[in-house]
Amino acid sequence: MRTCSRSSCRVHSTSFGLDAFPSPDDLWARYRAWKGLTPEAEAVVLQDYFDDGSGKAPRYYVEGTYFRSRIGDNFRRATRAWFEEGRAEGIEEGLEQQRVLLGRQAATKFGVKASTRVEPLLAQIADPALLAEIGEGLLVCATETEFVARVEAIMESKALPPGH
Repeated sequence: MRTCSRSSCRVHSTSFGLDAFPSPDDLWARYRAWKGLTPEAEAVVLQDYFDDGSGKAPRYYVEGTYFRSRIGDNFRRATRAWFEEGRAEGIEEGLEQQRVLLGRQAATKFGVKASTRVEPLLAQIADPALLAEIGEGLLVCATETEFVARVEAIMESKALPPGH
């Protein structure tokens, strides 16, 4: 420890015995707490690394690099999966909103009966281009019967299996 005044500085030294340092188990427990490692993450960190068959342990700098790359790979993989899941949910949510809007527009233009007839058909469509084509049909059709027939014709011409 160092103490300084305006005119002088003094260094105070302190000696520690080897028994004053924490044990490896205590250090590992502190590290886990500091990093916030869950038991699952700890299992990943402690798993065996690549063995080249020589029977030799990798150098310390190779171990660190390997663990960092594994953690990075796992993080990238989890992030990619999370992104794709969110993207799929967003697309489905957008399609559902488009279906609801078409149903409401059909109800406004032709009455609730038209909406009731068309909504089950719209629920089978997962292609935004087909929903857009149906929306265009909504604009040009003059009657409910003509609109429902057009939706059915679009679905038949595309030979849509349920959920497409």
